[in-house]
Amino acid sequence: MGLAEKKVMKEIETNVLPQVKSSLAGVVGKEIEVSVDWDTFATVDALKDLEGTAFGRIEDGVKLVCSDDLGKEAIAESIKEIKVAYTKGADKKISIAEGTFLVAGGWGDSLSDVFTDRDYKNFLEENL
Repeated sequence: MGLAEKKVMKEIETNVLPQVKSSLAGVVGKEIEVSVDWDTFATVDALKDLEGTAFGRIEDGVKLVCSDDLGKEAIAESIKEIKVAYTKGADKKISIAEGTFLVAGGWGDSLSDVFTDRDYKNFLEENL
């Protein structure tokens, strides 16, 4: 990983992740850890796509689920961490295991390689 990627990672760690955590805590009513599997990212474009396309859509999907007390309770009880990773679009996936909501997508690639807020909402409602 080069200097350009490291600078974007630092920006995300310093400014974006705390903001996402704060926003999610406000929606869910409890703090949820948010992490990035940095070793899966290789390009600046993929890293820059995290803020809007990954975190923004995840936040929006969680907000949709948390539109009532049942949704908030389900998220608060089931999810301790949201972890984002990069993978090629054909391998994109969403899963929940042991309190970790894992989202792997082709950030920085085609829009068909990532999930929408509705994808997150539907997955969470079906699996919580």
